[in-house]
Amino acid sequence: MLLSSLYTHLLDLIESHTLTVLPTDDQPLSEYVAHRHELHRDLVDALDRRDRDEALRLIHEHNTGLPTARDPAEQH
Repeated sequence: MLLSSLYTHLLDLIESHTLTVLPTDDQPLSEYVAHRHELHRDLVDALDRRDRDEALRLIHEHNTGLPTARDPAEQH
């Protein structure tokens, strides 16, 4: 619950200071925003589970826009 509250407040702060959101490639904006939302949700879930490897993978994807391979044994 604390992590969710912190995330929500940080998101509000970021949104209030963000002038524009633009995709990094030819992807439509709505798809880009949906993907970023999913990425943030997955990161919060990984942090909640204390899954260090998954959190680091998601942070890398968040910061670079480049997904890294998931463990084939891991399915969401």
